Amino acid sequence: MPSAETVKGDFDNAVIPFQNIRAVAKGHDADLAKLQNVPVKFDVRTESSNGKFFFIIVDPRDTGSPKNGQKYEVALVVGGKWQQTYHVRSVGSDGKPGDFYFSAPIRWSLNPNPTSGQPTGAWEIGNFQPENWVWFDNSELAIPRNPDELPVARFAEAKCMGCHTTGFDFVPPDPPPASQHWKMQGAGEMAIGCERCHGPGSKHVEAAKQKEAEGSKLNPDRDQLFIIHGLRDLSLDQQNQVCGQCHARLGGKALPVLAFPDPLDHKLFLPGDTNVTERARFWSYIFPPTTTPGNPPSTTIGQGFDNFWPDGRGKKSRTQWQDHVGGPHAAKAGASCMTCHAFHGDAVLKEPQQQSKLRQPPKELCESCHSQSGTTKQPNREMYAGGPGLASSQHADQGVECVDCHMGAVGQRMTATTAGKAAFDVSFHGMWIAYSGNPPATLSDARGNCEVCHTDQRTMTNGTKPPPKTAMELLDYVRKIQESTKAAVTEIQNRAGTNKSKDSKTILQLNNAQANLNTILMDGSMGVHNSRVTPNGNVSPQGGIAECLRLANIWVELACRQPAANCTGVIFNPITGQVAEPNPPVCLTPTN
Repeated sequence: MPSAETVKGDFDNAVIPFQNIRAVAKGHDADLAKLQNVPVKFDVRTESSNGKFFFIIVDPRDTGSPKNGQKYEVALVVGGKWQQTYHVRSVGSDGKPGDFYFSAPIRWSLNPNPTSGQPTGAWEIGNFQPENWVWFDNSELAIPRNPDELPVARFAEAKCMGCHTTGFDFVPPDPPPASQHWKMQGAGEMAIGCERCHGPGSKHVEAAKQKEAEGSKLNPDRDQLFIIHGLRDLSLDQQNQVCGQCHARLGGKALPVLAFPDPLDHKLFLPGDTNVTERARFWSYIFPPTTTPGNPPSTTIGQGFDNFWPDGRGKKSRTQWQDHVGGPHAAKAGASCMTCHAFHGDAVLKEPQQQSKLRQPPKELCESCHSQSGTTKQPNREMYAGGPGLASSQHADQGVECVDCHMGAVGQRMTATTAGKAAFDVSFHGMWIAYSGNPPATLSDARGNCEVCHTDQRTMTNGTKPPPKTAMELLDYVRKIQESTKAAVTEIQNRAGTNKSKDSKTILQLNNAQANLNTILMDGSMGVHNSRVTPNGNVSPQGGIAECLRLANIWVELACRQPAANCTGVIFNPITGQVAEPNPPVCLTPTN
């Protein structure tokens, strides 16, 4: 039973106002009800007594004080880190709770930083689908629905419990139109237990008992343990599917009302399965579309629009699957969720990011792959950090890490609360950089990664604030850097291309020049990782970018001094007098 220690929300006669809720009229067919989808307002009131917690959908027809209405008892509590939702049961006139769980229309948004001096949280006033709890009554007000009038989408077993339990099973409507009653059954375990990721443990227990009967114990090196180890036993795709069954916006294929993958042949999805996409329809910007009762799905943007930006990035919580599988880590590098995240979250004890269950602190985790000596063989770390005698990026100087830009908070876990606007607090798991104003983001007021710091004025780790910039100013800034860097690279390549000499020394010098340019190209940011824009709009190369351009230019000009070179074209940076061959020949080499 929920306790005062478990329940974080304010149940001390708080009033949560809902406004502009699109309710439908009672007693009409679905098509007419949809046409009568009009804005109404109503209040939800909380209370507690004898260690129990309740909320009331206030009935405006009640003239008492406080006004009463349809009463529900909090039976289960889900969450407690970012937000807290409540599964409730209706309370009858006899004071007894009903048999079925519903996910409440009120959610408590927690303050993720309890040491900030700010309130511990606030009630959300935009969700969770409050329109399902009231009827439109030909006025601006709304009247509470009876519990048996709540739609099937409100049943907690259909919407929530498939991901917030282990070994979950349920009794679905059979056939679906005949009943709206859903009820959990079996020995489902509340919360995410070991078996959710490691598979059923019964065979492991049986093996241990057999060994015990033989007078010995299981040996991890010799015996079959019957426990799935995600990194050792599962393919990258299987790893992603274990996480994606819940960390995604989806609906069941056989029963679309489900917010988790359908059981197939009465079997639950288990670690090691590879058919999660056969069990579920994963949402996107255009799916699920708006539908009209009795007609096939249209191409009209529906719920997907509420949960994704036009370029595919998630704009709400629980879109990690869509972000990841659509990003370069999954599509190109073959990385899985488990590449970065640990099961148990105790791998990074010294860092605050430990709460995200990372295998290493973010900076170390990114740089372990994104460096010349890492898996990618790309000079991302070297370009960003500079090096001995080379300037680091202006972002690095402010303590900005890879995840601050590539995983910027472009999504909102909650909607507006009674304390104010909802914060952008959901990091993007696709890793690529998006800019507002860049197609296809122009289809909507899409949030760019750079806005997390420059528009929201987020304080950096060193206590400074980045200069305020609009979305278009940010896009213009990046374009200037990339266009100027591209122009410099092209200028050097064009002059090298006019060299007429074919001797081996010239070829070696030109190859060294291209190797330096390749370092810039392999970095992939085209200068953004370490360049500045001067007041006149030209790029001001810094650190590795400046060094790579300098060395490339020297090698081209040395090649152009060879007999029969006859180079033409614009010189990137004129060189006079004797110039020694650079050593090392290529920028940002490990010997720098």
